[in-house]
Amino acid sequence: MWKLKFKRTLALIVAVVMMVGTAASCQNSSSSSSGSGSSAAGSSAGSSSDSEESGDLTESGHQKMSGYDLSGVTIDFWNFITGEDNAILTRWIDKYNEENPYGVTIHQDSIDGQVLDQKLPVALASETGPQLALCGVSLAAFADQGLYLDISDVFDYTDLEPEDFNDGILDLLKYEDGLYGLPFYIGVTYMFWNKDLYRQAGLDPEVPPKTWDELYENAKKISALDDRYYGLNFAYTLMYSIYDVMASYGGKIITMDEDTGLYKNEIVSDANKEALTAWQKFYKEGLNPVDASSDLFYAGIVGTAIDGPWVGSTARDDYGLDVGFGLAPGASAGTYYYAACMNMSVTNNAKTQEEILACYDWMAYWNQPDPVIEFAIEVGAPVHLKEAVKDPRIADNAELAAMSDFEGRSAWNWVPVGFTHGDEVNEQMISMFEALAMGGDIDTSLQKCSDYVDDILETANEERIAAGKAKAAE
Repeated sequence: MWKLKFKRTLALIVAVVMMVGTAASCQNSSSSSSGSGSSAAGSSAGSSSDSEESGDLTESGHQKMSGYDLSGVTIDFWNFITGEDNAILTRWIDKYNEENPYGVTIHQDSIDGQVLDQKLPVALASETGPQLALCGVSLAAFADQGLYLDISDVFDYTDLEPEDFNDGILDLLKYEDGLYGLPFYIGVTYMFWNKDLYRQAGLDPEVPPKTWDELYENAKKISALDDRYYGLNFAYTLMYSIYDVMASYGGKIITMDEDTGLYKNEIVSDANKEALTAWQKFYKEGLNPVDASSDLFYAGIVGTAIDGPWVGSTARDDYGLDVGFGLAPGASAGTYYYAACMNMSVTNNAKTQEEILACYDWMAYWNQPDPVIEFAIEVGAPVHLKEAVKDPRIADNAELAAMSDFEGRSAWNWVPVGFTHGDEVNEQMISMFEALAMGGDIDTSLQKCSDYVDDILETANEERIAAGKAKAAE
């Protein structure tokens, strides 16, 4: 039942996206680090042979670790991959445990995501938690508590290279000068189109729109076919997808002021006005229903839908529609996507360099094409490795190929990593989007939203200043 598993896993992604303002990590403040930006393995106590390690960085990953005795190291790996989807993870963990040359053992504990969120910080604070965690929902909050290590030197000890990953993905996991996780899988919002309606409107069903202007022209032609038809189905509640529209026109939301180091409100801007004008006209001209829902696409009366990843397969399998699969369009500033990056993080319970390196080796093992591709095929997620996109198992699968076509696209964060007030900002942004969907004035709506966000940032910046003072006093 591929489709059901697809729905279950991507529903989790949507839950993650809705519950956090950023899938980002924070600074390393573990007991084995100086906290000055040095990475985990490089700063951890317990190295068995620093002299043997030096000079080996041009060798293969296994040779790089040859100066360390990892035999007998067991890594506890807590994750939220449960049910049938866990079978793939279990298979690859078993394979790793049999094949790795060190005698490292990965022991996984699969826990319901919400339970994991509550259990993990308590366990780590009492030093009873795992050395490795796959826990996306509260990533920033956990990092703020000093529960994750900077793993920037993972590329020194393994065969991985930053260039192996889709553009921008690793940036989602960086804080200041550190890297605090590696991807397990990613989820984004997609574009689907009804090929039959495209044909009826004289459009090429095999050529999706690449820009919002092209999508607008397509939507007008489809809506003109019949009063029942809508050219687009794009709900105003899909705030992260609307953020992508804003980014594609050069807009920003919350940034970090380089001079002061404080959060900066950039909601009111010409770029955001241009983006929201382009988005709102679908509503104002009746091309997009105010009560947009997936059911309208399933009913066969919508030309194009911006929606969750399960919509395309459901429309095809359950409703018999001829559906095109792809990623959302771009605009003058490019094409961006907010990725819910489900990543693996090394925790502060990895007390020795050997434990840290064992975590690195497993993370590198997972981030090779075979496990990533197998997991993507099973659950319907896109692949996050450039090499995997080229593999025939993905390239010859029309749907997964389209959903993994990140060439020329960049992942981005709508707020700086570590920002912990994302839910509050999201609430104000959704209120603005709802007002615009109802025909509200863009300038007025932007300013009203910005005023509310100013209050949120005042609190966030006070917290940031206090944290800086506390750190300086240590």
